[in-house]
Amino acid sequence: MFIKEILRDSLGKLDSERLLNIDMFLPSGERSHLNDLVIDRRLDQFDFFGLPTKLLKSQLERHLAGLGDNSPDTLSSVAGIVLRLSQEMCQGFGGEAVWTMVRAQLPANEFVVPRWHPDGKYFASEKKCYKLATTLKGPQTLFGVARDEALADRLIEEASKNYMENLSNPDKFDEEDLRIRKKLAEVVEPLAMGGAGGATIYLVGDADAVLHSEPNITEPRLLVTVLSGSRKQISEWRERQKKL
Repeated sequence: MFIKEILRDSLGKLDSERLLNIDMFLPSGERSHLNDLVIDRRLDQFDFFGLPTKLLKSQLERHLAGLGDNSPDTLSSVAGIVLRLSQEMCQGFGGEAVWTMVRAQLPANEFVVPRWHPDGKYFASEKKCYKLATTLKGPQTLFGVARDEALADRLIEEASKNYMENLSNPDKFDEEDLRIRKKLAEVVEPLAMGGAGGATIYLVGDADAVLHSEPNITEPRLLVTVLSGSRKQISEWRERQKKL
């Protein structure tokens, strides 16, 4: 299990730097299937909560079948990568269950201006929590650091306030959201990240949680994230999701 081995050697680095780039070591057959994967339609988000078993893989294969004209072998291969990442994150962080999310996206101009933000707490935990993100097809997630942390924190608070107060007023929300994004873009310095075949493990739910954003989506994209925890923690997040 490569994530467990990487963490054994790099946990100190992850703790100090808050994020870690890793190579997924995808074999040529899996890389070929990812190249062949057709994403013609934007589907609802796929969410799996629980122990990462073959059930995750079978459910994801059925979900991905809605993307376009893809062979069963391609769907099985892509779902197999996601299952393996989920299992390795679970074992690597000593978890009992995972939340695995898969999101298919089509080209759009929604994130020409990045949406820099940290992830808040997913569940109660005294230990630091880390999440894995990778884009199996398309542009990778952006990660960055604030040149002025106090200003970035203030802008992120304004973004949260805008969401709470103006979501029911789309015009006002969009205007304020764009203003905040442009200000954050002046404050946040993007980090040089790995390309295709890589993944990032990063700190979430903490005062020092890592800033990240969707990229400018200029081609079809398949995003995968995995969060590991105890059965109780993952169940807690699942119930919170239902209320959002």
